[in-house]
Amino acid sequence: MRLRTLSAILLLSAPLLQTRAAAPAPISISADKRQLELVPGARATLRISAADTPVLSANVGQIEKLRSLGKGAFEAVYLPPRETYPQVAIIVATSGDAHGWLALPLAGAGEVSVKAGATVTIGDRRFGPQQAGADGRARIRIVVPPGVRYAMSGGKRLKLNTPSVSHVYVTLSRKVVAADESATVLVRAFAVTPEGKPRRRAPLDIGASTGRLSPAREVEPGVFEARWTLVSGAAQASVEARLTDETASISRISVSRDAAKHRRMKLSVDRPSVAAGDGTFDFTLAFEDGAGNAFDDLEPRATTNVGAFLGWTRGMPGRWTGHVAIPERLEGDSKLVIVVSAGDLRERREVNLVPGPTAELSVKSKTGSGAQVELAVATVDRFGNPTDDSPPQAKAALGALDAPVRQGAGIYQVVYHPPASATAARDDVTIRAGHAERLMRVPLRFPGASSLFSFALKGGAAVKSGAVGPAAGVEASVWGLGSDRLGLVMDGAWFNFSQNSTVGSGSSAFALDSKATYLAFTGAPAWRQPLGRRAMLWASLGGGVVHVQSSSRLSSQPSVDEASWVPAGMAAVSLGAKIWGGYPFLEVRALYVGNPRLSGLAGSFVPFFVQGGYRFDAF
Repeated sequence: MRLRTLSAILLLSAPLLQTRAAAPAPISISADKRQLELVPGARATLRISAADTPVLSANVGQIEKLRSLGKGAFEAVYLPPRETYPQVAIIVATSGDAHGWLALPLAGAGEVSVKAGATVTIGDRRFGPQQAGADGRARIRIVVPPGVRYAMSGGKRLKLNTPSVSHVYVTLSRKVVAADESATVLVRAFAVTPEGKPRRRAPLDIGASTGRLSPAREVEPGVFEARWTLVSGAAQASVEARLTDETASISRISVSRDAAKHRRMKLSVDRPSVAAGDGTFDFTLAFEDGAGNAFDDLEPRATTNVGAFLGWTRGMPGRWTGHVAIPERLEGDSKLVIVVSAGDLRERREVNLVPGPTAELSVKSKTGSGAQVELAVATVDRFGNPTDDSPPQAKAALGALDAPVRQGAGIYQVVYHPPASATAARDDVTIRAGHAERLMRVPLRFPGASSLFSFALKGGAAVKSGAVGPAAGVEASVWGLGSDRLGLVMDGAWFNFSQNSTVGSGSSAFALDSKATYLAFTGAPAWRQPLGRRAMLWASLGGGVVHVQSSSRLSSQPSVDEASWVPAGMAAVSLGAKIWGGYPFLEVRALYVGNPRLSGLAGSFVPFFVQGGYRFDAF
């Protein structure tokens, strides 16, 4: 039973939920002043937020200069009436069935005559004192908010004699209904307190001169709605709203019952799109009745969401041409929305707002995976708007390029792949889009030539003047000094030479054993060159020092040990192939060793080295 009841409730609630979901978005309206003092030049700026261009009206004063600020925001100027007594301006904004309203207190300005030295208090404000005149009385200028009837001065209450004003305002969703047309018009009445606050549950009475008027219901505090049904053939018709407890609170509005056929307004544009900064965009407006006859008794008003509406040019009767200045910067807008209203007629057109042709392009690069480089290309028109008018085309002198891939409005990605082998330090990539062109110099970073630090162990043989000795070494290299191919190498090497000989002859022959050990420390600028995708050639040329230790022994005599530091120079060439994280290599090296000037070892010499090793790319 409970489940059935719940289902019934949901079924009955569905139409209500659908109605609420379809309700129009509300309109908000505010003023830059909480209270407007009625002095010469007084005015208030109105801000309206609405999904579409609103229609503005007020019970007193007038509203002018309605303009769009973009993104559903509008601005207008409210001018108060000439009368300077206090009252309340009820300002209403409508767009379709949506509405918004604002009660703006209008504070009266005037003068009162009091005794010399006296002050006047109105609410929480005090005025005076002022200097007295020849008659001994002072004239004090005062500001009287609406709803205030008395002031205080010298402990006495002064009657201000402000006139009674209306606190109700009635509006219609349509002001023109053809005489041969039946229609239902939405009637709204707005009621406020004398101070300018929405009047909840106001004693409102609404009546119509003809047709059927539904009972008014309060849809929000101070706002009442009713439906007014008019039948064809009726003459002039009006609706009157009054507050039954205030004699002066009456508002009346009429509907024009034109005998002509139903009237319409046609808004036409001559092209589907317009480019940013493209000067002036023109559109045409025509007023016609149901028979196609032009009529010329309405003044059109136009607003746009972007750009500036420049005004109208009047043509033949019932014909107008509107002019819109197209903005240079689009700021994310993709549509030019033109809304024209005249009386109860309203038309809207949308024109695609597009950027101009490509005038400039910019390129940024970043290293991708491996040796490839990702190029981010941005194309804009002459005003800086992103544009896809001319997708970029790229060409490389040495490497290969993927086709541009669009990443967003005016943004493309181009992936550059370096050549398998080249001697150049960089590649020239030319990118064109429309009449714009950009040259990008891409540093060439080949596999194996992209490491910044390498470490090597090596060993082999040292050769000099027919003597051969063992050799071993270690090196560390730093790369990327101005180029991927240039670096600095620090090398440490150990090698020695031993010799056994006989000095003298016959019974005077003695055995001589000599041994020389060398520790060489050198530093040198280095160069490397990829050969294909795997091989690498290294070369270095530099200098350093060598520690020479000599040991000599003649027969059974004590050995003579000596040591010395001498200058050194070196040149090396090596060749390797990429395997795992580094390069097995073969090296040929020449080392100049200076004269140690030892008793058992003298003279400079140049040993040659043939070594094998493994050079590991650390990072």
